[in-house]
Amino acid sequence: MATRIINLTRTTTVNRTDVVPFAPASGDSAKKVTVEDLIRAPAYTVAALPTVSLTMKGDAAYVSDGASGAAVMAFCDGVNWRRMDSLAILA
Repeated sequence: MATRIINLTRTTTVNRTDVVPFAPASGDSAKKVTVEDLIRAPAYTVAALPTVSLTMKGDAAYVSDGASGAAVMAFCDGVNWRRMDSLAILA
């Protein structure tokens, strides 16, 4: 089971299964997180991508069929999901 880490310090060690919130909660100061391993983005098809909202701005996803049927990384710009390689809007 994953451990939710909420009080990061400069020397906090995070294990592969730990859950670390990247956006600070209200009243918290922002923390810098350095990742020294692979990052796994959530996987979606274009049709299953979450509905875009301003609160999702900056979120990223692995889209298995986003590049003419091929896989591509995508990000939410607050208005659309965009391919990271070309900035084209995913439809």
